[in-house]
Order: sequence, then structure tokens, then C-alpha cells
Amino acid sequence: MRVQAIRLSETLYKAGDRSFAEDYRAATKDADADVAIQAMLTLNTLKVPDASAIERATMEGAKTRGVQEIGKYLLAPPAAAATTNASLLPEQQQQMSKGGTIYTELCFECHGTDGLGAPLAGAPAGTTMAPPLAGSPRVQGHRDYVIKALLHGLTGPLAGRTYTQVI
Repeated sequence: MRVQAIRLSETLYKAGDRSFAEDYRAATKDADADVAIQAMLTLNTLKVPDASAIERATMEGAKTRGVQEIGKYLLAPPAAAATTNASLLPEQQQQMSKGGTIYTELCFECHGTDGLGAPLAGAPAGTTMAPPLAGSPRVQGHRDYVIKALLHGLTGPLAGRTYTQVI
């Protein structure tokens, strides 16, 4: 139940409620390894300040194998997974590279470098210029949705927010 509570709170954190950061830090000290692991993953995913230091402290305090393995991965992710797609064919790797270039040239300005949405200047905390792409059910749903949004833009209400800019 505590693991699910951490996961559920991630949406609120992304929306600007930074009060959960302290709860995530405290959860890394939980006696249940699953709770500590989820807290570490959440700290890392949400890029909570001092996440690496907290992950190191968690590894020192909890000797369970799961905490140690996840901690090692978070502190030193495999370089190959981060920079290449070795399982893809050369043509697919080229498409991924071209897509990355297009994203950094056009999309990141509104959607952010991490795909969670760039903060909107002068707006309340958690307000973004564009909806998050990372983890979006629309992006992960049907490919035609993304294609239509790229070709025609997207404005209006979406997940309780109204976006007005179209590129």
C-alpha cells in the first residue's frame, strides 16, 4: 500500500506539490525493501534535489540485495542503454537519432528536455507550457494520435488543463 501511495503522489509532485520530496526521503529508510526501492526510483525519476546522496545513504543503511542493485543502477546507469539502442537495426538507429535531433530542435522548448513539460514563466509552480509526453497515455496509446498532433497541433482542454500555444 505504501509503494502505491508513493507512485500516486508522483503526479502531485509533477504538478508542483514539492512537499512530497521529504516523504520520499523518509521512505528510503523504511524497513520494507520494496518501499525503500520505490522511494529511490521516485527520487531519481522526479530528479529530486540530492537524490544521488539519498540513494547512497539508503544503500549504506539497507543491505538487502534489491536496494543494493537498484542503488547501483541509479547511481551508475549502464552507458550503453543511455546512449545507444544496440538491439535496433542500423536503419532504426538512424531513425531514432533523427527523431532525437528533431525533438531537441523543435519540441524540447515546450515539452522540456525530459518530456515532462517546460515550466511556464510567471505561472504558478507546476504549470507547464505543454503537456507532458513522458508517460502520457496519449503518446503511448495509438500512434495516429501523436502523428495528428504533430501535423495539426493541439490546443484546448487536456487532462484538466487548457493549452493555448500551437507551433
